[in-house]
Amino acid sequence: MITGSINDHCSSDKSLGYGLRSLTRSHHQINNRGPADSALPPHHQATAEPLKDSRTAHYISERKEEVFAGFKKNKKAGAAEIPAATQLFTPHWIVRYLVENSLGRLWLLNRPDSRLTDQMDYYIAPVDEETDYLKVAGPEELKIIDPACGSGHMLTYAFDLLYAIYEEEGYAPSDIPGLILANNLYGTEIDPRAGALAAFALSMKGRARQRTFFTKQIEPNICVLEPVSFTSCELDALATGDDRADEEAFWNQFAHADTFGALSRPKRSAVDSVKQRFSVSGPADNGLFAQELRERAEIVIKQAEYLSQSYSVLIANPPYMGGKNMASRLAQYAKEEYPSTKSDLFSMFIERSFGMVAPGGYSAMVTVEAWMFLLTYKELRETIVTRKSIRNMVHMPYVGKGSTSMGTNFGTAATVIQNVADSRLKAAFQCVCYYETDSTGVPLTFPVINERYALLAPCEFTAVPDTRIAYWLSAGMLKAFSLGRPLAQVGVLDRGWRPRTTDVSSVCGLR
Repeated sequence: MITGSINDHCSSDKSLGYGLRSLTRSHHQINNRGPADSALPPHHQATAEPLKDSRTAHYISERKEEVFAGFKKNKKAGAAEIPAATQLFTPHWIVRYLVENSLGRLWLLNRPDSRLTDQMDYYIAPVDEETDYLKVAGPEELKIIDPACGSGHMLTYAFDLLYAIYEEEGYAPSDIPGLILANNLYGTEIDPRAGALAAFALSMKGRARQRTFFTKQIEPNICVLEPVSFTSCELDALATGDDRADEEAFWNQFAHADTFGALSRPKRSAVDSVKQRFSVSGPADNGLFAQELRERAEIVIKQAEYLSQSYSVLIANPPYMGGKNMASRLAQYAKEEYPSTKSDLFSMFIERSFGMVAPGGYSAMVTVEAWMFLLTYKELRETIVTRKSIRNMVHMPYVGKGSTSMGTNFGTAATVIQNVADSRLKAAFQCVCYYETDSTGVPLTFPVINERYALLAPCEFTAVPDTRIAYWLSAGMLKAFSLGRPLAQVGVLDRGWRPRTTDVSSVCGLR
């Protein structure tokens, strides 16, 4: 019989959750606006960045510069480089947009009379009536995960929204923080320091709402994915079933967890089977070897539980890194496990999200815009348009100058996708350029209604060549794609007349 709680693993250092009580007061001051902030207009109060992200950015920035310098020398990113190379921090208004239009939307579908909309400034109401959505009986059934949670920015805002939901349902305020951390919020991460910050931030959220929260000893569900593997001798002690090959694959599936992270796809049936058998048998002896082996086995089971259960909502700013910068192990894994999305980490995470979200639930991510247009991602687009449903999108293109709301010189998109095959319902598509935002990248008005704003059924994209997400096209242009003939079917395209000289000034008569 194996003793000890599996919950002893896959959480942050307990000292971060409970040994830093002396920081409670200062953290409360950081995360709750004081008199100086109250003088700000409500729009800017709502978009103030949590300080924890700037702290994380500080510790990671120097390492990120070092890794990117290595890329210029053709070095590849392995487990040690991936956290620094792939982290991009999310502005608070985008966090709110993603959480409000996934978690908030799901709750409002289940509770049409809810007043939650009163505090959701970035919520976009459904254009058409939705009937096919995940049904939840109460707030404790809502499970939200950020599979690349970083320092917890997405989860801490989800905490705020969940608190309002519990309050609305009449739960006692003293019980709500513990219920949220025990039942609703989950995060996985490969960077131990970022994961510890996320756990700490959620603990402080609980303490800010309930003064005696730390006495309840509730640890946030943040799992730093650890590499764990077993020798043949150890596997002999762990294996209990008839299918040795499957059991070995299960126990060693996290051998490279610090590289693959949440891209690993444990089978729920295998998790339940191994967990049941392991709790009954486990290693035979009670010595130090068995204790150490049991602890590592429990880590594997817990990590597999996090990555195999079904969630109501997935929210993320997933890592992005092109295949050319991946070390050989990651590149090979991508090729084998994610053949249609292997070109970048972000696209693999989009595909992965669909396996983590329950039918009718939501995947809400801010990613590089490349998946919307490039031929490389044609198969991913076809999956999203024909087997899933885009419900909302804020596209933030880079127009060659200025910046984007993400502070980048490449385009991004915040997209809410429902895990249901019904693209006939209209979705709201917005385009936000730098000149439509303030100095911090926050839209001057929301929703942003301009020449590209569209209410469009995503199934219309099937008429566009290669299913590109060209949401701004007029009805006439979409019809032309359906009725017209591509130029390639008419003739061969080639360059026209050109002068012999390559001296432009001479050709133009400037001499």
